[in-house]
Amino acid sequence: MEGSDTAPDAIVEADATGNSKDRGAANKEAAKYRARLRDAEAKRDELTERLATLQRGQAETLAREYLADPSDLWRDGIELTALLDDDGNLDPARVAEVAQETVAAHRHWAAQRPPKRNPAGSGGGFKSGATGTDNYRQAPSWHKVLNTTRGDA
Repeated sequence: MEGSDTAPDAIVEADATGNSKDRGAANKEAAKYRARLRDAEAKRDELTERLATLQRGQAETLAREYLADPSDLWRDGIELTALLDDDGNLDPARVAEVAQETVAAHRHWAAQRPPKRNPAGSGGGFKSGATGTDNYRQAPSWHKVLNTTRGDA
């Protein structure tokens, strides 16, 4: 019976040795996957930050119509997520609404509109050819230019 007792012990030792090898390989593989996961998470975070930066820039571009300094859009604590639609895209109507609310709360942040000029008015600019107010002088004809002997030129 002693012979039969040693055989199972030998099998247990062999299993334990085999398990430790398998466990070491499994740990290496798990470590490899953890490293891949950390790399993927870092890349995801980087891309998320880039997207947020681009969306903030786009929101500021849209807000420029209403605000002198488009970065004022964020000064009242508005978050980018409040300007996104259900799909995560920037909602131009929501940006315009928030920019108008910001201008209503802070009038001095409003974009200055250039004064409208009347191009035909006394302020200069272009004048219509039909005004008749220009000092129009008829150009000399070729006949008058070439025929200087008569003194008409």
